Amino acid sequence: MFGRIKGGLMKHQIEYVCDKCKKPIPNSKGFLWINLDDIAEYRIELRVWITEGRHGRPPLKPRWKAHHGKCVQVREPIRSVRVESVRDERGLMRVTESLMQKDAAWLSLTDWLDYLRSVAYVGGTEWFNGSPR
Repeated sequence: MFGRIKGGLMKHQIEYVCDKCKKPIPNSKGFLWINLDDIAEYRIELRVWITEGRHGRPPLKPRWKAHHGKCVQVREPIRSVRVESVRDERGLMRVTESLMQKDAAWLSLTDWLDYLRSVAYVGGTEWFNGSPR
């Protein structure tokens, strides 16, 4: 069942701050990204943690990072998202749907869903500047 939202979606402008220089990232000047090799390593660490009886804390999920294009040289292979495509809730939904179409399993192994929860429940505007990390 689908409903209609009267007056449209509430739009909150999401500001991203570069993980390196700590300055705001304007549209077309940066991106959110994650290294796929980090996800593969996490899968191994998680499997070992489960196999060994889940003692201690679970391994930390790989985190998405935010950078100006000039502030970082990324290691391939990566998935990336331009900041202008995720400035509001609608953009986040579109990008999430697109990422899930590629492979929903890998996305759940990252902190992307934690970020979505933070936007949905607490505003999430501080996520990519190191606050909750």
